[in-house]
Amino acid sequence: LQETVSFITKMKMNNALLEISLGRLEKLELNDSLKNIITIVSDTIVEDPDSFEQLFGKAEDILEAVSMLKRLSGRRHKVWTSTGLIIHNSVIDSLEFNISPEIIFGEWLGYIWTEYSTVEIEELGEDSLHQLLQSNSWKGKAGGYDLDGQMSKYAEVIDGEKITVLGFAAAAIKNLEKIIES
Repeated sequence: LQETVSFITKMKMNNALLEISLGRLEKLELNDSLKNIITIVSDTIVEDPDSFEQLFGKAEDILEAVSMLKRLSGRRHKVWTSTGLIIHNSVIDSLEFNISPEIIFGEWLGYIWTEYSTVEIEELGEDSLHQLLQSNSWKGKAGGYDLDGQMSKYAEVIDGEKITVLGFAAAAIKNLEKIIES
């Protein structure tokens, strides 16, 4: 699953670099600020608690959300997030990352961090499940839930960082903060 989420993020990064190569940034008319732009891409998947080889992406409809939530109910599972930063090489010159770029595209460098956190969801009764589904907080969320939404009443991060469950690798955000501070 680590490779899967990292691969998806790398594909998103390649798409973003394609946009850069097509001159999309120049169309923003930022002139000298162009080199200070940082592009962030990210992907999150939820590990099926029944099989570490299976994953839950975003639920397509309410029936898929119900299925995911019932399988996660009363159990622990891992949430994998991969976050990529595309940074101009002139910005990187003053910083040191502990990793090498995954992609080098002209003057742009693409770094990817992948992490997981373990989440435990309490046993969801019929009323709790109904509330979660009616809130629509499952829409667009891996595993059919939003830890900062209604699910916050029923779930907690047991190991790792909450931000990873919310869709950003913590190490990527720490490195982003380093860039902004410099």
